[in-house]
Amino acid sequence: MRLLIPLLLAVITLTGCKRNEEAFVRSVVSSVGPAILLGDAAILASQPATKEGFPEPASVLPASFHAFAPIETWRYGQQIVIDTARHLQHRVGVVIQPVNHPEPTNGGGSRYVRIAPGIYFYES
Repeated sequence: MRLLIPLLLAVITLTGCKRNEEAFVRSVVSSVGPAILLGDAAILASQPATKEGFPEPASVLPASFHAFAPIETWRYGQQIVIDTARHLQHRVGVVIQPVNHPEPTNGGGSRYVRIAPGIYFYES
């Protein structure tokens, strides 16, 4: 019982400090601009991957992607996935893909919310 109160206070403190990731992603997309993000994603996707199966190093990312303060950035063909937060296996961030690609579908523990054509908030 003596440890229960400090534990509860720690959980409340940590939960209260967590930012709203969807609002953060929407804010960055709005400030940078969807057209710039789509253009930079197309340029990055047209270049060879630095190392297949690994996140892209920050040094090869366009400046517009740095606005998200990415934890990791992954390439899946023409699709770019920028992780803005990770809590154990739970990841959240933004997906940028060509507008002619089919929309990502919710399922398998993943949720996508369209922010602009070709740009989606995601959590999985």
